[in-house]
Amino acid sequence: MHRIASTIRLYGRRVRRTYFPSRWLASSSQCRRYSTPPILNRSDDVANVRVKTGITGYISLTIRHPPRPEAANPIIIYLKRGMLSAYGSSIADNIYNLATSANATVVYVEYRLSRAFPYPVPIHTVVRAYDWIKENLAGSTVKTHDRTIPSRIGVCGELVGGSLAAMLALTECDSASLGIGAAALGNPIVDWTALHSPDARPESKATSRIKVTTKSQGLWEKYLLSIESLLTLREEYFPKAEKYHDSFASPLLFFRTPSSELPLEHTPTQSSDGDSNPEIAVLESTQKRRFLRKYPPTYSDLILPHVRVNVGKDSVLKDQGIELVDLMRRSFARCEVDRFTHLGKDCPQRRFEVVDWERLGLWDEKEILEIGHWFGDVLRKP
Repeated sequence: MHRIASTIRLYGRRVRRTYFPSRWLASSSQCRRYSTPPILNRSDDVANVRVKTGITGYISLTIRHPPRPEAANPIIIYLKRGMLSAYGSSIADNIYNLATSANATVVYVEYRLSRAFPYPVPIHTVVRAYDWIKENLAGSTVKTHDRTIPSRIGVCGELVGGSLAAMLALTECDSASLGIGAAALGNPIVDWTALHSPDARPESKATSRIKVTTKSQGLWEKYLLSIESLLTLREEYFPKAEKYHDSFASPLLFFRTPSSELPLEHTPTQSSDGDSNPEIAVLESTQKRRFLRKYPPTYSDLILPHVRVNVGKDSVLKDQGIELVDLMRRSFARCEVDRFTHLGKDCPQRRFEVVDWERLGLWDEKEILEIGHWFGDVLRKP
């Protein structure tokens, strides 16, 4: 389930990449290409764009241009958390801080995710937005001294946004074309199959009635980012269990098998008089032994990007983030080095990092600025 040339496979279906017509938007200094319909509103530094997807749908993109334009400024795709949106810096502040600290073009993708728009809707939305960015922003290369300099692309996100960012980074890291070169992930949910109901006691009434104050905010955040809350979100975002057993929804599954079997649905039993027993229709999920998978495929053009994963010391998702970096590092050492050695080429350098932060490790202004500097560094290296 990986991208080869212009075709990908999503949930068992082969999807041909298509690009919608584009128009030229004239400005006082230069022309930029935007898909129809183009600009909703625009200032000197920010443009809001609607990109057509499907027959009647649209994706909203917010584009913030770099404060110091230069040849082929990097592009950073920013994906929202998908949960706990009331905590930390605002999306507008995060976009601004990323653009200034990395001196990059930042594109915020307003993907939809709810009970009305469950998976795989956000996956298709993010992939479609990436296609548009690649064609209209990164595709507009700069020529200097008879040499074409393409803009390099990075992607970042937290929690659900981190899951989608990991998916995009692992499937769109095509070395033969303009692919994702770096990914920054914050407490990413990269294995929905690993979430199981804890055996611990349920939360007390006192915990459930906590008011959000400065003193109790840390405890309240920890309560909201618990196994129970994640299981509730999984039930809401995935209408069927097979959806979160897919590698595009749980990117860790590119590197290993799922943590649990698909739940088994019991059919209603019948009593001796032929009436069905209404108690049944229960879903059961069993844990299973995990085995490694080889990714990227040997004969593909995919090459793993730079990855930085931030995990909170108190986060229930910490182990997932650490495992993702470990498996990517091992995969790169096993597959990529051997492949480039066989071709007689020097293997490119890659950074796979885990950064521990206090408490839950949710991004705030300080962390966003640090991530922006990291992007500015790795996306400007060959």
